[in-house]
Amino acid sequence: MRHKSVTEQSDVEWSAWLRAMLETEGEDASTSFGHGYQRIADRVVQHASVHEGDLVVDVGTGTGLLAFAAGQAAGSAGRVIGVDSDADCIRRCRGRAEQLGLGHLEFRHGNVLSLPVDTGCADAVLCRSVLCHIRDKRTPVAQWHRVLKEGGRFSLYEPVDRHDTRFADLVDFSVLGQTGDRM
Repeated sequence: MRHKSVTEQSDVEWSAWLRAMLETEGEDASTSFGHGYQRIADRVVQHASVHEGDLVVDVGTGTGLLAFAAGQAAGSAGRVIGVDSDADCIRRCRGRAEQLGLGHLEFRHGNVLSLPVDTGCADAVLCRSVLCHIRDKRTPVAQWHRVLKEGGRFSLYEPVDRHDTRFADLVDFSVLGQTGDRM
């Protein structure tokens, strides 16, 4: 099965593509993506400096790739909240976490434009391949800022399909204040 690029799937909802991939690739789709995607997850978690005991929010969790990687780094003393708008993805992630005995991973049905997470609670926010599907990029970035504790960290991985375009030029990070200025 050839996966469509973002531009080819503009008329197809992301969650519909993900559901089709899960049906084709199996329940544990994050491992079927191969080591390349696991390396991305590990790098995103590493760049967020996730430590034992941290509370981490995975925005647009999908198959839970970042959430499960963050769960390892945060350990059982930490907590990971994965948020996704696709109820089927949430159900599958919950089932996998339960099967693996990972009670410190929680998956919530919600929208990245209005995260169902308390203000100022997160040590880190993670995001992979979500912003490329959203026109209004300011709102999710403002949501990250809202849920992060003072001094909190975020790390993201986003594909950029434009030649020589820096992602920081595509998204207005000014809502993050000084952090946004440094980007």
